[in-house]
Amino acid sequence: MLKILVLTAIICLARAQQKLYSQCGGIGWTGPTTCADGLTCQYQNPYYSQCLAGGSGTTTGATVTTQSSGTTGTLPSSGGDSQFPGGQFKHGLAWDGVFNDNDYQRYDYISIWINSPWSDKPSVTDFNQYWHGVMINKCKQYKKLPVYYAYVIAFEARAKFGFQDCDVHPTNNLCHGGANFIRQNRALLVSRYAHWASETAKALGDRNAPIVWLIEPDFWQYYGDSTQQGGPLSGEYMRALFDDFAKEIKSQLPNAKISWDLSAWIREDGMTKWWGYFKTSPYIDFVHTSGGQGQAGSAEYKPGELKWSDFSRITGKRIIADCGYGIGGGLSNNCGVWNLDNKKARIANGVIALTAAQGASQQQPNLERLPLP
Repeated sequence: MLKILVLTAIICLARAQQKLYSQCGGIGWTGPTTCADGLTCQYQNPYYSQCLAGGSGTTTGATVTTQSSGTTGTLPSSGGDSQFPGGQFKHGLAWDGVFNDNDYQRYDYISIWINSPWSDKPSVTDFNQYWHGVMINKCKQYKKLPVYYAYVIAFEARAKFGFQDCDVHPTNNLCHGGANFIRQNRALLVSRYAHWASETAKALGDRNAPIVWLIEPDFWQYYGDSTQQGGPLSGEYMRALFDDFAKEIKSQLPNAKISWDLSAWIREDGMTKWWGYFKTSPYIDFVHTSGGQGQAGSAEYKPGELKWSDFSRITGKRIIADCGYGIGGGLSNNCGVWNLDNKKARIANGVIALTAAQGASQQQPNLERLPLP
């Protein structure tokens, strides 16, 4: 009996040790606080401490215990977070008029795009109690996690100057005027994040409530597109801007998780360099796709682009994927390809969640809650 108890204790201890890049402390954190052998739990900010190699950083006081260490680039453990992603693959559904309450009850989280211009007041991009507020209430009613796609820069530029996505209009778009818009309106953009975080905290009724923010789809275009008027922004500028956005979120919603946008078409050298500006940010919990057109049935995100596994290998982060969203916000009928076998393959590549947009009304993904490694 004693041997069984000792063995059980050893197994539990091993399971409680966090791998490289996993969270190990912070305000509100209730998961494991010890790291695998060769790693230390290093303080990043009051809300987040992370298992990192070596011991040069300030630690949270977590004890480093013995277990075979992970190598650089290995995926962080999905365990220990009771909110998101937890131990199982999560499924989300977009807040959209094509779905009803029965649909939302079958999914784990509800997503919505924020800062979009109001239909009756296109110059206004504030929190809309009749749209975003209703979505938050629905999350509370059915105990679903709210997930924000924060397209703040693009929607603000559309409201102010009518800028469109780069694949929607050939010249009056964010690939030409986006960088200058940011230069001239940086303080405004940061204040928009403050507004959305504050109003969301009020709507949730609990500033410590869990929520996930997916920051700025197509963020790379302001840095990497050579057609930007006045030239693109530097990587250092973009990192500082990202961190300022995150600080506003955390100041109002300290338990928020934050995700960094992926650009699969920039190839490995481009992604490695681009990620290099952000890899030391203390605010990035996940990475995400946002074009809705990734191929679940292929190792490559899209033909000739980076592989799904490249995203997690380069960043060391787990992936929130999406489907059912096409050019200009239209419908893309590709959610059905996320069947059981393809989902298993993508989980092996580091995908931990899938947001289904309008296309799920035509073909829904497999909704089995598979265990995460």
